[in-house]
Amino acid sequence: MPLRTQFSRLVDDIKRTRQTLEDQSPNWANVPTLKIASTLKQYAIDNFGAVSSIFDRKVDALENLQKQIDELRAQVEGVNHDIGLRKMHLPWLRCGHGSQPMQR
Repeated sequence: MPLRTQFSRLVDDIKRTRQTLEDQSPNWANVPTLKIASTLKQYAIDNFGAVSSIFDRKVDALENLQKQIDELRAQVEGVNHDIGLRKMHLPWLRCGHGSQPMQR
């Protein structure tokens, strides 16, 4: 699967995860003040581990994609360097006259 597709799916998944978390959270404006403390404590206990795990996986996936991008960039730079060396050693590639060497 292309990196662009992997990255797009990952970003979309992060957005869906965030929306799911927001949808499942209580409407804090309607919770009585005294109940907020106990609700918040239990909510944090119940959800922190799961949320932390979700975001850790997303960060790991993004870091993996970044490594792949860095590797591809290094490969492209290596190819560009090799092409530059070939042009230096094959003068007819520089002059744009097909396979004819440069005339002096």
